[in-house]
Amino acid sequence: MPLKIRHNIPQAQKALQNKVDEIRKLREAFLTESEIALLNAIRSEAPRGKTKYGKVAGTLQESFEVEREMNRRIFKPDEGVAPYAKYVVTGTRRSPGRFVPAIGRRLRTPSRTNPTIGYHPGTRANPFVARAVRKAREKLRKIITRLLGGLRL
Repeated sequence: MPLKIRHNIPQAQKALQNKVDEIRKLREAFLTESEIALLNAIRSEAPRGKTKYGKVAGTLQESFEVEREMNRRIFKPDEGVAPYAKYVVTGTRRSPGRFVPAIGRRLRTPSRTNPTIGYHPGTRANPFVARAVRKAREKLRKIITRLLGGLRL
């Protein structure tokens, strides 16, 4: 007994295209929501220093911005606002010379008045971006679950 199959190719193509469009919208929604969640996490985890007047500054946390490319987002500090951001994240090594604010430079060569040059001790790294990403993982999982829950195949 022969088997007859009826198919409507244009209708199937249209249904498939609708699913592709729906998946694109979900991807954009995920990128937007995850961008906001990660940026908030990074800003909340960023260290806040005090100004010389005792006021809490928060320049580093406000300097973070998102650079958008096709399917990815790059979170980075604005170098104009916080040029020291990379040193906060990576730290600095021990280096010769001590900084003298009165002359605005480091003393590196010994002299009669400064026989020992001394060393800058360096600063420890503060990987607050990695901490923020670890803390935001659960929130990102919830965003994915919520968005995929609305997808019907």
